[in-house]
Amino acid sequence: MEISEIRVLMKYEFLRRDTTRQAVTNISSVFIIQVATNATVARWFKKFRSGYFDLSDEPRGRPETQVDSDILKATVEANSSESARELSLMYNKERRLDACLSLLSRNKAEPFLNQIVTCDETLILYDNRKCSSQWLDKDEPPKHCPKRDIHQKKLMVTVWWSGSAVIHHSFMEPGQSITADVYCYQLDEMMRNLAIKQPKLVNRMTPILLHDNARLHATRMTVSKLQELKLETLRHPPFSPDLTPTDYYFFQN
Repeated sequence: MEISEIRVLMKYEFLRRDTTRQAVTNISSVFIIQVATNATVARWFKKFRSGYFDLSDEPRGRPETQVDSDILKATVEANSSESARELSLMYNKERRLDACLSLLSRNKAEPFLNQIVTCDETLILYDNRKCSSQWLDKDEPPKHCPKRDIHQKKLMVTVWWSGSAVIHHSFMEPGQSITADVYCYQLDEMMRNLAIKQPKLVNRMTPILLHDNARLHATRMTVSKLQELKLETLRHPPFSPDLTPTDYYFFQN
């Protein structure tokens, strides 16, 4: 049996909302030999949950990077002692500079900073201790108050905001992670709140989304959701953590 046909069966079992074990049992019951293992089905179910339903083989090896050969040749000839790592860092710096200059030129021609909507996640400590004042009689010992747990719990909070104010925030369930499904749901919630809190940005202008290059931001489900909401994505050069305003401004306080 072709591998592509087995993947179709796994997709069918996923859409039936079967568990990994149920899917393996259902598929294996049809064939004499085992054609699907728990590890394989679990791996493909994880892709399906993130919104990735392409059943074709992924390209192997490192992704190709488009490099101007003339510029690279001139750089090597100017200093042949530079290593491949140094050349790579220099090229990435040039790409980031090009992205920043294009954004500056755009803002000079048509200011757009007040149209930007951005988001980020951070972990916060969760402490549900109740430390209240106590009225005590003379010589009465104080009542017991629970001490801080050695292993403090943390919750992830996602915050969306513009230059004017916070638009939307949500707390994740303990152990829950950001997936394409969760991200698309948060996009819908953010746009609903944006229409209420900043209707001018929705009705008279176009919101521009600034988010990083995380994989879940580039899934087909997310791209389709962005097209549905008519959200433009602001150009963001890769590998540029120093250009992320959230880490150095919003969550600082």
